[in-house]
Amino acid sequence: MARVAVGQDHTLALTKSGEVYSWGMNRFAQLGYIVRNQGDAVVRIDGRAGESGKWEGKTAGRGEEGGKSANSLEDMIQHTPRRVQDALRKEVAEGVAASKMASACWTTAGDLFTWGTNSGQLGNCSSCVLGVPILTGLKGTSAHPSHRFYREK
Repeated sequence: MARVAVGQDHTLALTKSGEVYSWGMNRFAQLGYIVRNQGDAVVRIDGRAGESGKWEGKTAGRGEEGGKSANSLEDMIQHTPRRVQDALRKEVAEGVAASKMASACWTTAGDLFTWGTNSGQLGNCSSCVLGVPILTGLKGTSAHPSHRFYREK
């Protein structure tokens, strides 16, 4: 691992090859993917089932017959590291950051991707839940690799 970022309930890891992995609790969609247990279906904001796109953070499936509700905290935990893909699939990340409700990574090209629950801090919508990484539209410039300053493209 090249770098690790720890949020309140989740962890992000950056490999030397630029891949981002996450694990932990996904209560705020901060893992960058939907944690799905066998038999669960994902409900997107647009009402269709599937993994990609903005989602409501709800699952449908096991329900009460399985002995616990489909939205139990146990169902939101990714116990082992899993690669964050979608918009990051072809990107080479060089840094990661984690907070209580959100995650971010920036790439070697200087692009910033964010995901999680947003109250304005994600830089790509005013108030929403983004279950997958989304490009913010910001591009990084820096005089030194340890400093990052962002400006609009």
